[in-house]
Amino acid sequence: MVDLKNLAVNLPKTKKAYLFDSYLSTIESKILTSYCERNKRCYIVVNETIFHPQGGGQPTDIGFIAGKTFKLEVKKVLDVNGVVFHYGNLITDKNSEIFGEVSLQIDWGRRYRIMRAHTAGHILDFAVNQIIGSDVETISANHSHDISHIVYRLPPSTNLDIKELENISNNVVKACIPVKSTFMSKDEFRELMKKAPNIGRLPDMDEYRVVTIEGINAIPCSGTHVGDTCEIGRINVIEKKVTQDGIAIFYTIFP
Repeated sequence: MVDLKNLAVNLPKTKKAYLFDSYLSTIESKILTSYCERNKRCYIVVNETIFHPQGGGQPTDIGFIAGKTFKLEVKKVLDVNGVVFHYGNLITDKNSEIFGEVSLQIDWGRRYRIMRAHTAGHILDFAVNQIIGSDVETISANHSHDISHIVYRLPPSTNLDIKELENISNNVVKACIPVKSTFMSKDEFRELMKKAPNIGRLPDMDEYRVVTIEGINAIPCSGTHVGDTCEIGRINVIEKKVTQDGIAIFYTIFP
């Protein structure tokens, strides 16, 4: 078992290019370290990445990292104390040297669907609040390229009509509202974001990234998003389920 925490100790935090531009699908970077197992499975750390790691309600990006002497198929990406590890299979010889300048390429089709689904999730937060008439806390979320879901802290008996949710959400989608991300200091964040639906799940940080859909909501988020709501296409609310902690809403995007 690889001790990633120990490997991360002496490494600088990875620059996360996706925080500033969700639309980057390729980038040039530099290897900082690598660790390979006997079965050609490797962990690679670069100084700057476009790969979003698993976490924050968003699944891992997948894709490729290629250098002069090797190519890695990235299957999973992990953030360990700010250091991003890219894990996958070498598709070149196991004795390939992993060093120097590299090209990173994500699976753009998958990423773009995740971007659309993640922004759709923020819109569903708005729709739930509209129906309930107050701010509702999100307990967990998975904004997937396939079927997504969000769990809200609500009593099991809550009257939450999925058709109404869908209609409110798609009215926002069709309005083609800009989606923007900004960074806030801790003090500014505490003053302006007291009612954010995920506030209770956030770590203590010096700076926070906030994703704003103008006139709809502003939510602290480190995920990838589209530039305006009409890029989503359509939100299909599939079903709602009562869970141990609240009510889960399952949805997809179309096309």
